[in-house]
Amino acid sequence: MAVVVHKAHKVQQVLKELTDNKEILVHKDNKVLKDNKEHKEPMVNKDLQAHKDNKEPMVNKEHKVLMVNREHKEPMANKEHKVLTVNKDLQVHKDNKEPMVNKEHKVRPVCIRLLDPPLHEFLPADRSGLRDLAEALNLPLSRVTERVEQLSEYNPMLGLRGVRLGITVPEIYEMQARAIFEAAINSGVDASPEIMIPLVSACREVELVKARIDAAAAAVRVECGQSFSYSLGVMVETPRAALRAGEIAAYSQFLSFGTNDLTQMTYGLSRDDAGRFMSSYVQQGVYEEDPFHRLDKEGVGELLTLGAERGRAARPEVVLSICGEHGGDPEAIAFIRQCGFTYVSCSPFRVPVARLAAAQCAIEDKIKH
Repeated sequence: MAVVVHKAHKVQQVLKELTDNKEILVHKDNKVLKDNKEHKEPMVNKDLQAHKDNKEPMVNKEHKVLMVNREHKEPMANKEHKVLTVNKDLQVHKDNKEPMVNKEHKVRPVCIRLLDPPLHEFLPADRSGLRDLAEALNLPLSRVTERVEQLSEYNPMLGLRGVRLGITVPEIYEMQARAIFEAAINSGVDASPEIMIPLVSACREVELVKARIDAAAAAVRVECGQSFSYSLGVMVETPRAALRAGEIAAYSQFLSFGTNDLTQMTYGLSRDDAGRFMSSYVQQGVYEEDPFHRLDKEGVGELLTLGAERGRAARPEVVLSICGEHGGDPEAIAFIRQCGFTYVSCSPFRVPVARLAAAQCAIEDKIKH
C-alpha cells in the first residue's frame, strides 16, 4: 500500500500511516491475531539505535527516517553506492520492556512483512519538505532535491519495491532481520517470528534474501548466546511467482498469496484507477463483479489453485494463505478452504465477517461429513 510522507524526517507520522494500513491474520480455526501496535516495519536510519528508555523499539522519536548518502551520485543499482546509510550495528536494548513481539502472541504466530513500499514514498514531494530534510541532514538543498529526483519512478508499484529493495540494498533487510531476532530474544517468550518476503517473482530472489537472513540469525545467536526459531516465507503477488511456486516453495516455509497485487497484475489494472470505469464494465457484463472486491475464481483463482498445487507438490508441509481485501470476502474464504489453504489475512474492519465466514465453512464441512 502506498504511504506518502511529506515530512520524511518525522518518524511518528510514518509509523501512524503504516499502522493504519496494517493487516490482521485470521486463521482457519477462527483465531485472530490481536492488533499489536508494536509490530512496525523498521525504518531505515543512519544512526538508528534503540535507547534504554525507548518505549517504541527500533525507532527513536528524534531519528530521521531516510538518510541520503552524501557520497552517492549514481543510481541505486550500483553496488558501490547505497541510497541509504544503514547502521549495521543496530541493536534493540535487552532491557526493553515492549519489544516488537508482544507477549500476548505467546501461542499464536507473529508474521512480519519486510519493507515493501518504494523508497521515494518516504521522501517529501514539496519544496518545504525538501528544505526541512536538507536542514536535518545538513546538506545543500540542491543535493537533496537531486537525490529525491533520482529516486522518483514512473510506475512505482511496478518499480523498485518489495524484494527488489532487499536485493539492491541488502542492508535494509539485514537490519530488519537483526531487529526482529533481537526483539524475539528480548520478548521472553518463544516468539518464533515468521518473516515474509514481499513481491517475489523469481526463486533466486528468495535464495539471496534467505541466505542473508540466515546469516543475520546466526550472528545474533552467537552475539546473544541464545537460540531461537523462525520461519521464512514469501508473498506470492505476481503471476510468475504463482506459476513457479514449486521452485519457490523449496526455500519457503509458507506462501502467502497477495491477491490485491496478484489481481492487478493478472488484469493489468490499477486498483486505484479502475474505479473510474469499473461500473461501466460491470453494467455491460464484461466482469460479473469488480475483481478487486470479489475474488476472480476463474482467473486469479486458477493462479491460486496452480500455485497451491505446485507448492504442495514440492513441499507438502508448506503453509498456504491469502492476504488482502479478498481475505474478508466469504466467497473467497470458502473457495480457498476448498483449495486447502490454511488461513486468510485481511484488514481489521473485515475480521468479524472473515471469522463468521470461516466458522460457517467449518460447520458446513461437519454437516456434509
